[in-house]
Amino acid sequence: GVLLFNSHDHQFVDTIANRIIEFTPNGIIDRMMRFEEYFTDGSIKALRNEKYGMNNQTVAL
Repeated sequence: GVLLFNSHDHQFVDTIANRIIEFTPNGIIDRMMRFEEYFTDGSIKALRNEKYGMNNQTVAL
């Protein structure tokens, strides 16, 4: 079965999730990995930047 959930509890999500599907403005990122692995993997970070159109952009606050 499928379980779709959202939580602010990092440990809960890392314990439960074994597949991450992220919807971006330019497509989806679908990976079979733990939550912590997803957000620390360098190749995923590069892909997220590409999907969100953040390559070589500087953010000013």
